[in-house]
Amino acid sequence: MATNRLKRKSSRWQLLPDPTQTTDAGEPVMGRYSLLLFLRDLEAGTGRFDQFIQGLQNAPGVQDEKSTMAAVLAAALNVQVISQDYAATTGHNAKKRRVDLVGNEAAGEHLAEFDELVALARTVWSDPDDLRDILGDLYTLNLRPLEEGGRYPLSTIFDWARDWAEVRYRFANHALRDDIHQWAKYDDGPAHVKGNNANAAVHNSNVLLDAQLVEFTSRHSTGYSDTDRDIFWELYLLTPEEGRQLSQYSGVSTGLRIGLPEAFGYCVDFINAYMNWRIKVLESSRRQVMSTADWRNNKAKKKKHSLKEAHYLRFSNVIGPVDNDFSSFIEILKELLLQAEKQNAFNRSTFTALSDITQEIQSKEFETAYGYVSYLFSVI
Repeated sequence: MATNRLKRKSSRWQLLPDPTQTTDAGEPVMGRYSLLLFLRDLEAGTGRFDQFIQGLQNAPGVQDEKSTMAAVLAAALNVQVISQDYAATTGHNAKKRRVDLVGNEAAGEHLAEFDELVALARTVWSDPDDLRDILGDLYTLNLRPLEEGGRYPLSTIFDWARDWAEVRYRFANHALRDDIHQWAKYDDGPAHVKGNNANAAVHNSNVLLDAQLVEFTSRHSTGYSDTDRDIFWELYLLTPEEGRQLSQYSGVSTGLRIGLPEAFGYCVDFINAYMNWRIKVLESSRRQVMSTADWRNNKAKKKKHSLKEAHYLRFSNVIGPVDNDFSSFIEILKELLLQAEKQNAFNRSTFTALSDITQEIQSKEFETAYGYVSYLFSVI
């Protein structure tokens, strides 16, 4: 977009004080002033402009070259069409109409600067009362439309961008850990720690972030269709909407009374810790079946599938009780979300049930082959 007028050293854009400065910033000049007149929609009948010039020429003081009248006359003698003005008619057949806008060269430069500002502003927003600007349009294009009264979280967008940068750092860092020339540099010290932190962005549970990410619409086989969004429910046993509500109630400026956000924050930590623990347990189980002689000696895909199925069937009896308790935990959490929404308070019996079920999950013990219980509860 052309913004040449805005780049002029004499433009109001360049000279207007910065918002951090006082409004009267600049050295005051005594005995000087600028004059700006705007007369809109004047009649352009025969002789109207000539009458205006004649009146100026006969005005008192016009002979004084330093007078305002002399300056106005000089400007009036040099007017030309500098742009188009627009006005709206009234009545049943109201229309926008266009008339010539005349002025001197200085007025033309000033108006051109305003036009550039309008054009620039329109690349960002079109309705001064609705600041869902171009970023909002891009947000709803890539994600789902905002709910009524919703706002797009600009800070979250940049957080996502940083997470993506961490993912790409993880690729480079882990690739160089295995490089025959570079491995020592990236397999120890700060580089190793940074690589592990980037790895966590991919491999660790994050129920609040995932609730937002599943809103990305499916484009070019990337993103989430309505069917794909079920992956969030299958993992966390919550709908994306419930996940976003949990995010709202566990953050800042929740509108909830003291104590409720902290309780929901604990629930978020509990869910993430449980998921991280469960994934490690399942990974351990998968590695166990893949280390058996039957797995190594059978090449057929169907046979390997059967071996996995049989192992997981046996293992479900081990992890099943904790999964059932976690399902109960989620159902209680949903009740608390509803109570917070409707009454800005918890029913004591519901909150007690949440406390009881978390303690029940923590007390579960597993066979040593699946031991990761301490990992879960060292996190919360």
